[in-house]
Amino acid sequence: MSNPRSSAELPTHPESTHPMIHLPRPTIWPAVMAAGITMVASGLIISLYFSLVGVIVFAIALGGWIGELRNG
Repeated sequence: MSNPRSSAELPTHPESTHPMIHLPRPTIWPAVMAAGITMVASGLIISLYFSLVGVIVFAIALGGWIGELRNG
């Protein structure tokens, strides 16, 4: 099993021999979105109001994450 892109093909920083790998900045939005989804699922058992709050948290997290990706 061979890798189609060897490390020789990856861009490198002029002062380094290591390939440059772009990683996105750390963000809290995925964790907030997971909390919203958990609240929605738990609210189906506990209370529909709890689900409603979960949907609101999910929507805010989705908007925040998309906004951060667009600006960053």
